[in-house]
Amino acid sequence: MVTLRALLLLLVCSVPAAAQTLDVGGIDFRLGESFASAAGRLSVVYELQNLPGMTSGTSMGKIWWIRRKDADRTILGELHEKDGNVVGIKRNSNADTYQLSRDFVSYLREAQRAAGGGVACTTEPNFVGDENGRVATRLTGYTTTCGRYRVSYGVIWDQRAPHEDVSIAVW
Repeated sequence: MVTLRALLLLLVCSVPAAAQTLDVGGIDFRLGESFASAAGRLSVVYELQNLPGMTSGTSMGKIWWIRRKDADRTILGELHEKDGNVVGIKRNSNADTYQLSRDFVSYLREAQRAAGGGVACTTEPNFVGDENGRVATRLTGYTTTCGRYRVSYGVIWDQRAPHEDVSIAVW
């Protein structure tokens, strides 16, 4: 199944350019918009959870999870804030294995369309290191970059069990 997904990563199509926006949970966000405005639109249906001490690097600012307010509190995506503005947006699939394949192809097409018709997309493997973090020993997924948009497929290793994940982001 991973091999099929890896082949799907190579899918390339030409489509017209669009603004650097991304929909998360039915709400459109735009790079550079006021973080207060984005948070205000979210607060009606979702909640933001700041991860104290968590930043995605000096250029990406603070990480805020976008979560459902229900008992499950599923993480739908992330907003990255720096100097009061949105500098990164990420949407997670949160689907079962069958739907992940469909979401992955849909996210690829969305990234290609949003990046613009003349932008070449590149795909690179993601690895994790050995227990000392020195040698890349295990393939964990792939990331396709189309302009400022990135589509990632990977296996998340946590305490419960490994599970697959698909996301789209714009930085």
